[in-house]
Amino acid sequence: MNITKPKLLIFIPIIGVVLFFNKPIFEFMLQFLGEYGEEYSYEETGAYMMIILFAIFLFLSYFAPDESKMDKETIGLRNIMVLALTMQTFALASTVAMRMNYYNVMFIPLLLPKIINRCHNRNRKAYQFLELAMIVFFIVYYFYTAHFEESVMHLYPYRGFWE
Repeated sequence: MNITKPKLLIFIPIIGVVLFFNKPIFEFMLQFLGEYGEEYSYEETGAYMMIILFAIFLFLSYFAPDESKMDKETIGLRNIMVLALTMQTFALASTVAMRMNYYNVMFIPLLLPKIINRCHNRNRKAYQFLELAMIVFFIVYYFYTAHFEESVMHLYPYRGFWE
């Protein structure tokens, strides 16, 4: 499915509705999981920063590239970005929803360099600077959180789940 800019204008309000009504939608979807759904309930996770980050990446993936340079793989990855943002709205309702979204999120690092390589020639330097800024930011953010904050996944220092 090729989600173009005009089709994206249809998806943005849908994502907004899902974001606003994530609790009732999530609880409605749990009914279809039977016994498995009874184990989970709505819990406020506060995962708003990831939604903002994914929205920025989605905006970048639609407005930065030259559409004539886009190939099928990049368009497909961009479609996965729309799905990842939509599913991330359910991460506000449950950590299980975020774990389900991990299967989509792993494609975002593949999408961003492809988008930057297909940008308009007149803006190439700005997007290359943006790429460098993202690399530096995420490296600094990783080491800052590893050193100063409690790591939820116990990455630094690493402790096995059996410890």
